Amino acid sequence: MDSVFADEKVLLDSDFEMVSTETWPQGWPQHEQVSWQNENGNRFLRIQSDSPGEMIMLYRELFIPEGTVALELSWRQRITGLVCGENSWFDARIMMEYMDANREKVAAKLPTPRRAVDSEGWEEKSITFDVPANARILKFMPTLFRVKAGTFEIDDVRLDAVKK
Repeated sequence: MDSVFADEKVLLDSDFEMVSTETWPQGWPQHEQVSWQNENGNRFLRIQSDSPGEMIMLYRELFIPEGTVALELSWRQRITGLVCGENSWFDARIMMEYMDANREKVAAKLPTPRRAVDSEGWEEKSITFDVPANARILKFMPTLFRVKAGTFEIDDVRLDAVKK
């Protein structure tokens, strides 16, 4: 398995320990309801809902190396104080989509890791999913999807390419 991280155009700060500045992890977008935390020497991102019903999302584009047939995603998450939104599927989740080289959406069934209740502390997660032949970019979006309240913390994100 070849790591996607060998290319600078993909996820750079998987464990959120390395920074390009002293105030924010390298390569991650800033949002007023997202903070970079340090807990007992471990750094991670915290997405926190302060506005019921609002979607709070971090958006990253990850370039998929040529010859990749599947992606393996692993991460740690902690979810606290979660109150789902108006519908039961308004929860904490990681949304993903593929795009081709022309930045057009690629139709594919991607997993949507989600949680509708608090976790019992930090939990480790891992999924593997196929990559369509024409997919060149993965849109990666950790999200509090229109919840009434809650905190979604994410750390140690790793995305590996599975080659032929």
